[in-house]
Amino acid sequence: MREIPAYFDVALREIGQAEINGPDHNQRIIEYHEQTSLKASDDETPWQGHVGFVHAWNADHIQLLGGNQNDSVSLEWYPVGRLVGLRRPS
Repeated sequence: MREIPAYFDVALREIGQAEINGPDHNQRIIEYHEQTSLKASDDETPWQGHVGFVHAWNADHIQLLGGNQNDSVSLEWYPVGRLVGLRRPS
């Protein structure tokens, strides 16, 4: 059985964090922005590019745990043909 890396376990606990429509903002997403060069003060600032952690896969699809999928942290399936690159941590 594989051990789940600490970063992945943290990311799994973030599932469900989502943008709030309207004048209110999700403070957790603002905290994410504070850790980047964006320094955004709202949860609606677009996140550039798309990255995610591979959670599962089959012959045709790959499931990613990502933070900019449908304006939330979620697990989503994508066709394998959309995969541009893959990096494996050492």
